[in-house]
Amino acid sequence: MDRNQVVEIVERQMPPVRLQRVGDPSRTRVLVAEDGFAIRQGAGRAQPLTAEAVPRLLNFVGLPKGVAERLQARTLERTATELIASMPSFSVATLEGQVTDLVKADHPALPAERVVREAEKAVKGMEFHRVHVLEPHQVRIECVGVQERPVHKGDLIRAGALLHFSPLGTIEPVVQSYGLRLVCTNGQMAEEIIQNYRRQRGGGGGEGDEIWQWFRESVREAYGSLGQVVDRYRALERTSIPARDRAASLSGLLQQAGIRGAMAEAVRAYALEHPPRNEYELYNILTYASSHILDDPREIARAQRAGAQYTTESAHRLRCPTCRRSR
Repeated sequence: MDRNQVVEIVERQMPPVRLQRVGDPSRTRVLVAEDGFAIRQGAGRAQPLTAEAVPRLLNFVGLPKGVAERLQARTLERTATELIASMPSFSVATLEGQVTDLVKADHPALPAERVVREAEKAVKGMEFHRVHVLEPHQVRIECVGVQERPVHKGDLIRAGALLHFSPLGTIEPVVQSYGLRLVCTNGQMAEEIIQNYRRQRGGGGGEGDEIWQWFRESVREAYGSLGQVVDRYRALERTSIPARDRAASLSGLLQQAGIRGAMAEAVRAYALEHPPRNEYELYNILTYASSHILDDPREIARAQRAGAQYTTESAHRLRCPTCRRSR
């Protein structure tokens, strides 16, 4: 997948929202009525919130949903207004006259086209494997380069980087180490978080080159961490799973990954056909699910996070029944 295809996917799947800066939150009111919530800035016109935006508003101002549900409309309106007035400057995302989200001003808005262009600058030969658009207004791009290293003969991992950012600035951008397992012709993904490379607080804010310099350096470092990733996979391969522990190990991993129902049964059926003899093979069952069974981007992302946590040594010892017995 090339740069233009990545940008096309993001633009097609992400709603064309607009950002409106709220320069003085103290003049902003939250309105609560029977037909929903609205926000009014100063003497301006009230802008209604979409149903999806209401829990985002409550989360934004730090008001728990359970508390909000117990408050009367007037009390809720006054409380939310007081909380939003104490916030630093922020922006509202609007679509067709309705507020869809609230965005903190200290997160950089990173256009997808610039993100993939800078990733190409960071690593020569960088290509793009998959693109997922997540709500609200978040993008995950799996990048892979040309560097490869075997876990064992015939099982190659290609180095890459996982980019997680928002074109609207709804989240802090994150770059993680990433590897693509090439043993499967459809592309079997494997991810390990060696370290999150978060933007340092300070100037720039996405306006100057500081954020992009951080971005390029982070992509290079993530790409260069392939050796650490493969070493951890080799350590997992050396940890055998007795037959009596396979079902429990798989169930724990499925629970952590949030894979339930028919999806979980499909994974278990695959595990029966390919019983995991060691921790590396068990981990690869989860990566198989994230690339062959799951299709919701949010479910795929959760499975990737679960796999990344499973491969870290400290978290692995807590979850693996084999390791717990050997301590």
